[in-house]
Amino acid sequence: VTIVGLAVYWFKVPFQGNFWSFLWLSFMYVFSGLGLGLLISILARNQKQAQQMLITMMLLGVVLGGFIFPRYAMPPVLRWAGNLFPLTYFIPIARGIVTKGVSIDFLWGQVVALLVHTLIIVLAAIRAFKPRLE
Repeated sequence: VTIVGLAVYWFKVPFQGNFWSFLWLSFMYVFSGLGLGLLISILARNQKQAQQMLITMMLLGVVLGGFIFPRYAMPPVLRWAGNLFPLTYFIPIARGIVTKGVSIDFLWGQVVALLVHTLIIVLAAIRAFKPRLE
């Protein structure tokens, strides 16, 4: 909300779409990221390993998700690998709603994929969680 507010009021970026659908989908993206962070923290043995795994995942997500390079220019193997990151689905959602004013009717593919990704990651984290004493 802070970033969107700065973009609209400070930099005068016009917000074209429905703010409430953008907010709802942003929360879904945040929960997906939280689930991924929870899964990484469960799988890591210590804090340093968790930080290294997280930085690697974030870097790969940004590069393969289409934030820096367009996905249509990537080889099919890298496009498939990019589908494992929630940012891949949120980038078209954010660009569509904020800059183009696209309604959620045109973004159903990305919305469903983000929802499925969120559910799978959270369920995997729940399943992998085992209380341990160290």
